[in-house]
Amino acid sequence: MADLQQLLAQLIQGQIDLQNHLAAIVAAQPQPALPPRKKVVADPGSYDSSPQKFHEWWSKIKVWIQISMEGAMDAQVTAAVLLRLTGPKAGQWAQVRLDSCMVAAHALANTPPVPAGQPPHLPAWPAWHGDHTYYADRIKYIGNHVLHLSKQILSQVAEPSLSHVHLNVG
Repeated sequence: MADLQQLLAQLIQGQIDLQNHLAAIVAAQPQPALPPRKKVVADPGSYDSSPQKFHEWWSKIKVWIQISMEGAMDAQVTAAVLLRLTGPKAGQWAQVRLDSCMVAAHALANTPPVPAGQPPHLPAWPAWHGDHTYYADRIKYIGNHVLHLSKQILSQVAEPSLSHVHLNVG
C-alpha cells in the first residue's frame, strides 16, 4: 500500500511539474505584436476640370496616395487617380488615358519576354513613386487649354467683324 501511495504522490508531483513547465513556456512566448495603426486620410474627392481648384485637389491627392495607397502597385494608384477626374475635359482625358494603359497592359501580358541585350518594354502604367509632375502638368494643361480655347471661340463669335474667320482645328 505504501508503494501505491508513493506512486500516487509521484504522479501528482509530475502533474504539478508539467503544469508549471507549460506555464513557463506560455509566459516565455512573445506576445503577438499589435498591427500597426493605419493612418486615415480623407478622400481627396474628384477634380472637375476647374483650373482654380486644381492645386488644392492635387495637394490632397498626393498626400492621399502617400498614406492610403502605400505599397500599392502603379496600376492601382493610376486607376485611383484617373477615376477621380470628372467633368467634360479631365474626365474624358482620364478615360482615354485609362483605356490606353489597359490596352498596353494587355499587350504586354501577351508579349514574349525581351531577348538579352534588347531594351526592356516600356511599362503600361506610369510610375507613381516620383513627384507626379507629368500627370499634374497634363491635368492642369487640359483645364487651362480648353478654357483658353473656349474664350477665344466666344470672343470670335461675339465680334461680327471676325465672323468670316474659320478655325482650322486639326
